[in-house]
Amino acid sequence: MAAVAIESRLQLQHLFKDISPMFDRTESENVVQSLKNNYGGKFNSLRSQDLLQCLQLLAKHGYVSGGKVKLIEDYVAPKSSKEELIREAIRKFKASRPAVKEEEFQGRDDDIKEITEKLESKEVPVLNLFGSSGVGKTRLANEVCSQWRGNYRVFDLREVKSIKAMYYHILSSLDLVVPAGFVNLNSVVKKVRDKIKDLKSGGHSVLFLLDNVDRFATGQEMDRKSLKKTLYSSSNNFSNLMAKEKDVH
Repeated sequence: MAAVAIESRLQLQHLFKDISPMFDRTESENVVQSLKNNYGGKFNSLRSQDLLQCLQLLAKHGYVSGGKVKLIEDYVAPKSSKEELIREAIRKFKASRPAVKEEEFQGRDDDIKEITEKLESKEVPVLNLFGSSGVGKTRLANEVCSQWRGNYRVFDLREVKSIKAMYYHILSSLDLVVPAGFVNLNSVVKKVRDKIKDLKSGGHSVLFLLDNVDRFATGQEMDRKSLKKTLYSSSNNFSNLMAKEKDVH
C-alpha cells in the first residue's frame, strides 16, 4: 500500500508539472491569488508566479490527491486559455490509474447538504463540527467550503498558540496589515469585520472555516469572549464553520 501511495503522489506531481506551463503569466497569477484568498496561511508565502508550488501545496494539505482532482478540473483549469488541453491531461492522468477510482465523500452528501442549509440560514451564524480525532471533521468542512456558493476562507489553526496569534493569522490570511507590538483586539475585530463587508459586496455570502479552533473556544474567559464577539456579530450573509474535537458552548 505504501508503494501505491508513493506512486500516486509521483503521478500527481507529474500532472502538476505537465499542466503548469499551460497557464500564461496573467493566468498563473490569477490562480495563485485566488487560492491565496481562499486558503490563506502558507499559501500567502507563495510568489505570484509560483503556480506549481501552489498546486503542490494543495496536495500537501489534502485538497487534491491522486484520486481527487475535482478542484483542479472545476476551479483551476477554467482559468487557463488552454483549458481543453489541461482537461485532456487530467483524463490521461485518470486513465493511467485504472485501479484507483475517483474518491467521493461517500455517505456524506446528506451531511454536506444539511450543514450548508444551516450555514445559509440567518439563524445560525456559527456551526460547530465536533468529534474525535480522525473521524473526518476537517475533510467534511473542506467539502462544504468547496461547494459554497459565495466567498470562503480557510484558516488552519493547528500551529497557532494564542488568541492574539490567531488574530494575526486571520489578518495575514485576509491580506490585512498585521500590527506590531501591542495588540488592541477591538481594533483587530474591526479590521476583520470591515474585510467581511468587502467580501460581501455584491450580495455574496461569506464563509469562514476555522480548523482546530478548540484551544481558543475552551480557553480563558477573556479569550472566549473575544472569539465569540468576532464570530457572532458580523450580520447577514456571513457564517462560520468550526471543526474541533469537543462540543463547546
